[in-house]
Amino acid sequence: MVDVFLICPTVDTRSETNSFDLNDKLRSMFVNALDMEKGIFDETGRIYSPYYRQMSINAYTLSEDQREKARDVAYADVSAAFRWYLDNKNDGHGIILAGFSQGGEMCLELMKRKRGRRSWRLAPV
Repeated sequence: MVDVFLICPTVDTRSETNSFDLNDKLRSMFVNALDMEKGIFDETGRIYSPYYRQMSINAYTLSEDQREKARDVAYADVSAAFRWYLDNKNDGHGIILAGFSQGGEMCLELMKRKRGRRSWRLAPV
């Protein structure tokens, strides 16, 4: 059994840049989106999925500079959640990083920025 660090796709369609208000409605949207994706991992492992100040769909229409700032906010939350997960929940288990849409983008960013800090072994799925 492995752990699955599953990062939610874009669900915020209203904010200007990032989901700064993680209210009950937005959290419910996170859960609903993840419910559609987590089924493929139910028998694979334990699922960990952070709430994060994701980029809203509107942020993708901003200038490159503004979009990069919004991406950095989202990544900072995902990176902090991943660090917390590693320090508090992983216990040496193998990890699958998974995400769709913005969640996939955050997975790639985690791998790029964490390379060299921890030994990464990639295995085919």
